[in-house]
Amino acid sequence: MAQGFHLKGNQITLLLAELDADKVNRLIEGLVLLGKSLFLDTLAELFQANEPLFRGLYAHEHWDWGIKYPVIRLSFGGGLMRDRAQLEAKFRELLDINQAKLGISCRQPTAPGCFAELIQSAEQKYGQRVVILVDEYDKPIVDNLTQPD
Repeated sequence: MAQGFHLKGNQITLLLAELDADKVNRLIEGLVLLGKSLFLDTLAELFQANEPLFRGLYAHEHWDWGIKYPVIRLSFGGGLMRDRAQLEAKFRELLDINQAKLGISCRQPTAPGCFAELIQSAEQKYGQRVVILVDEYDKPIVDNLTQPD
């Protein structure tokens, strides 16, 4: 996607309503001025079938509001993560938040195991594929640019 790609208001919902999962990654990579966080917030509301937010917009008439997908939101934007232990603690915190939101409890002791269990359990519980939205994924890297280890 070309640099400088801009979307506003109803154009966002027009685009979102016509996306399939395979195109989402390419679109996110090309977003410059819209802001990935806002875009991910909008995606989350669509996938969670929050229909009142889209009244009067293109997506309202072109989205299947009868299907609600479980959404796992992971944002690494808050705080500093200076080492692996802090990154793992942040990941575990995000997993705990998502477990509470989805009404699921993980039995796996490790964060990666819990993440896999959360995805599988959410799909089983809600009968739909799970949407995973990751924001500020580059923050732990940026926090450690001066520390090569």
